[in-house]
Amino acid sequence: MGKGVKHYFKDGTEHKGGTHKMPNGEVHSGKTHGKTSKKLFHFKRFKRDSQKESKKMSDLKIPVALVFAMAVQLVGLVWYISNIVHDIEHLQGQVSAQQDIIELLNDDVNDLWVFCTFTENKWAEAYTDDMVYQRVCGSKEVVNE
Repeated sequence: MGKGVKHYFKDGTEHKGGTHKMPNGEVHSGKTHGKTSKKLFHFKRFKRDSQKESKKMSDLKIPVALVFAMAVQLVGLVWYISNIVHDIEHLQGQVSAQQDIIELLNDDVNDLWVFCTFTENKWAEAYTDDMVYQRVCGSKEVVNE
């Protein structure tokens, strides 16, 4: 172990305490070996490992065809999603219009029911002789004479 040589933990942080050498030649933290002792490294090792990693990344080449295919798929996905959004907006408009029609029909049915009740109540006596007619919505009792 050279004096004045800095040692580092595996995560790259500098070790500033005592060190000891293991029988296999590794340098560990602490004056003597214990449960908390960790393996230490020299800066050269980190530099060499990082150069290997950068070389691996520089060797990584993505074929142009793959990049083009991914771009085409991305454009297709955006187009597909925009069509779905358009369809949803169109359907929301249709549902709103149909809801308005349903409310109008409901109002018409209610008006017809009121008219039916009024008519049957007004002409209740006239229906007493009709054997075929069946009262549906009238509420006035027929007075038999």
